[in-house]
Amino acid sequence: MRAVVKTGPGKGLTYRQDWPDPRPPGPGEVLIKVAAASLCGTDREIVEDTPAARSFNLATPVVIGHEGSGTVQSVGEGVTRVQAGDRVALESHMWCGQCHACRTGHAHACPRTRIVGMHIDGLFAEYTVVAEQVCVKLPDSIDLDTGALMESAGVAVHAVQRADYAVAGGAVLVNGCGPVGLVAGEIARVMGATQVVAVDPNPFRRGQADSRGFTTVDPAQQDVLDAATN
Repeated sequence: MRAVVKTGPGKGLTYRQDWPDPRPPGPGEVLIKVAAASLCGTDREIVEDTPAARSFNLATPVVIGHEGSGTVQSVGEGVTRVQAGDRVALESHMWCGQCHACRTGHAHACPRTRIVGMHIDGLFAEYTVVAEQVCVKLPDSIDLDTGALMESAGVAVHAVQRADYAVAGGAVLVNGCGPVGLVAGEIARVMGATQVVAVDPNPFRRGQADSRGFTTVDPAQQDVLDAATN
């Protein structure tokens, strides 16, 4: 199959047209036909082989890509949440389910976490095998292209959750108008924020925020507090 692969240390990637097809799914696993995959800043780190990327301890060679969606082709023994034919968005972190953190409701802190596209083959390929736990079934109202953005959108949702949802009736500051920042602003507004102030030095990104009705600020040209009070 076709795949984008990080073959080892150093800058760059390799495009392969003969990458081996995934093995059949094992217990608790799902075979996915990838429909769409989105790019993350982490993928750039991997391509450029930055110190941050090296800290990920990638298993190489590995197919990269950890944000995406697809259609379930087959499932392994014990899988109950999805079945062949289901359309799913994919989370990126696979936890062990056995350590103290996992068993006490803190799987996000699992020390054995494996990341799709870093520690197992990821989504810049035609097919992949992942754990059932990272599959989120999509409703009919969400297409697969949109589903590929659900993982990164979850970051924005988590940010609002950490603010205890205390956004109704207030002004919200979003620092950065990339995809996650834009979603955070939209969520805050839906939840009743009276104003969303979006800060970014990049004029294209400020334009995206402008088109959504946010108050935008170039931090090199304008004071954020002044923008929020005008």
